[in-house]
Amino acid sequence: MVPRSALCLTALLLLSGQTSKPSIQPYEGELLQLVETLGSIAYLSELCAQADPALWRTRVAEILEAESSNPALRERLAGAYNRGFQGYQPTHRTCTERSKTALDLLLETGQRQSQRLRSRYGG
Repeated sequence: MVPRSALCLTALLLLSGQTSKPSIQPYEGELLQLVETLGSIAYLSELCAQADPALWRTRVAEILEAESSNPALRERLAGAYNRGFQGYQPTHRTCTERSKTALDLLLETGQRQSQRLRSRYGG
């Protein structure tokens, strides 16, 4: 027979492990999409010498800083940015009209995503 104190200790350890898991924020999916879009914008901006690509990295760094209390989310956000940045590399090695069109569409998409996040969650 297992002592009652051992069962209580086991239950406490299990419960404490559950509360330490990072919670998923309600805005997380939309924020990940925005950050991935910003990664794509940064790549194409650099490729086409449009805007300063550091501007987009700075914006993502600000988002990462705002989410500093959740390391798991920060890691997912960094991964989303990198996916966006690398996503256009195989098909856009030089700046073409298609690259510029894609950049324009991404800028519009990013603006909509940002506005939607602000209207739903503030900030």
